Amino acid sequence: MKLFVVLSFLVLLSTSCKKNKIDVELIKKECISLKPGFSIVKLFINNATFYDKNLPFRSFMELSENHIKGSLLDSLKGNVMLVIQKNNWPSSNNLEFTKISSDDYSRPENIQLMIGKLKESEGAFQAEGYLFENGKIKFEVFTKDLIILSVSGFVIKPGNASIKENYIPITGYIAMKQITFETTGKPITTFFK
Repeated sequence: MKLFVVLSFLVLLSTSCKKNKIDVELIKKECISLKPGFSIVKLFINNATFYDKNLPFRSFMELSENHIKGSLLDSLKGNVMLVIQKNNWPSSNNLEFTKISSDDYSRPENIQLMIGKLKESEGAFQAEGYLFENGKIKFEVFTKDLIILSVSGFVIKPGNASIKENYIPITGYIAMKQITFETTGKPITTFFK
């Protein structure tokens, strides 16, 4: 009986991992028609598409030896802000970053991901946004011409306590094509292998 329970758990875990895996080759094809300097943002919160209109996002990224900062904005004021802080991140072969919670200071990295948009409700615009609270951000592709990062984990609404009852699942990806980079301290070639 215990063996059955363990095997069932492993099957469930492996199928959920496959479900959250992104298809990098398909995303590369999707980026062919994207203008340089723009990004595709496909994020799903609680299994629903967060950005409805599939608009391209104008994108910018700042790189240093200790951080990666990204700013993306679409024409309807949808926005994504990403900050990853980790000492000497360019020397790492694995660009996967993990966040346990906002108040976990034991990790060698710090991740902030904020996503937001304006939505119309009864003739007025209201802001809707989320903060990344727990999970992984992985750079699947990291070149000067194309960056693809996957997101999986949980978000919370601003102002909500960081407790599991408030966690909302998030999955998806961001693909950035030939975006503008600003670097501090090192030449741009330092950050790409």
